[in-house]
Amino acid sequence: MGFLTAPDGVPSGSVRSPPRSKAKIGSSFLVIDHDELAHRGWTTVSRINSCDELLNLAKSLGTPLQAPTGELIKRLTVKPAAEARAGTLSATFGAKSFPLHTDTAFWSIPARYLVMRVHGDYRRSTTVLSFKRMFRDLRFDISDDVRRSVWVVRTPLASRYRMMQFQV
Repeated sequence: MGFLTAPDGVPSGSVRSPPRSKAKIGSSFLVIDHDELAHRGWTTVSRINSCDELLNLAKSLGTPLQAPTGELIKRLTVKPAAEARAGTLSATFGAKSFPLHTDTAFWSIPARYLVMRVHGDYRRSTTVLSFKRMFRDLRFDISDDVRRSVWVVRTPLASRYRMMQFQV
């Protein structure tokens, strides 16, 4: 997985890119559908075969950020709860399904996009839920309260106050 911000290091706002753009990944060009990315909050790209290609894809969307652990690309692997770092979702859930969560919410500036690549066992699924869809069926007063609420995000490294929608 890789982490990145929007173009020009802007952590929030719209992507200033053409609706469909080509990214040179390895020896081929891949089409990135920015309209779909803006509308759904996510998109898929096929034929990413290495970490270098994943990083090139991330660079075509913005400026990649290092994780707090210093990694530019973080490899996620299933770990038994006993082998995971205390205070992490892996320590709580081990190899079971994780609850819906937001990656990078605990960073000083959360990433706008996550770039993920599946390698190996494809049997584990990832649920992707856009911010708009999350609030679609809530009454306005409830969704407005949730949007404006401040939450504490606790990790083994730090605790931070966060809102559901990152704002600059």
